[in-house]
Amino acid sequence: MPNDGIENITSLFNEIQPLEVRRLYLACDYSALNDDAKKQIKAIIADVNWDCQVNTMYNKTNLGYDKTMLKAVKP
Repeated sequence: MPNDGIENITSLFNEIQPLEVRRLYLACDYSALNDDAKKQIKAIIADVNWDCQVNTMYNKTNLGYDKTMLKAVKP
């Protein structure tokens, strides 16, 4: 994942954190990420220090944006 992708996730998390949302969803093509990006994403999720249900969906294969988002919103 390009560095700006991690920066976008970090920036978004910094905006969400003060709101202390009750549910947080993260969906991504985990196989497309390098090891450093995977560690950074896990660290961001680990920073959830309030009462929050964290839901993650890490694809084992690279499905691309459209298929990942469709998969993420299906009940």
